[in-house]
Amino acid sequence: MPKAPPKHSKAAFNKGANSAEHTDTRTRKQQLEAAHGDDIIDLDMPPLDPADLCQTYISMLFEAGPVLPGGMGGATALTWQELDAWASRTDQRLTPEEFRLLRRLSGVYASASHRMSEHDAKSPWLEQLAEHHQRKQAAIKAAFDRMARLSQRQPTSRT
Repeated sequence: MPKAPPKHSKAAFNKGANSAEHTDTRTRKQQLEAAHGDDIIDLDMPPLDPADLCQTYISMLFEAGPVLPGGMGGATALTWQELDAWASRTDQRLTPEEFRLLRRLSGVYASASHRMSEHDAKSPWLEQLAEHHQRKQAAIKAAFDRMARLSQRQPTSRT
């Protein structure tokens, strides 16, 4: 009769990794319903505040590591493999849309990090945003003023 593998051997590890507990793709709620049936109290959860939801995804991004180191000291967005490995190791059950959102957030973070590392980068403070808004309003007002002047001109009649 073959001997059982030692407790800490590779064979014992692989046996544990292939157990049903690791390959079950059902959600926790589905697992509980299957195990306990109607004995589970179904609680209606309150709707999430959008600000709380944003904070949740930003926290997930920073837990995964917002970017990967890139060449020449730059940063690149997290790869699908990195996100998948993080989700697997932290037992996150994310939808494809949530994975896409995290990847997009990582790309935005990497892009902003690159822009802000330039020697002539302007800081994104409120004063600069206010100046940009004022310049935009002035350009719009100037365009409307030109349109008003053009509409006031009387067309010359040709006879």
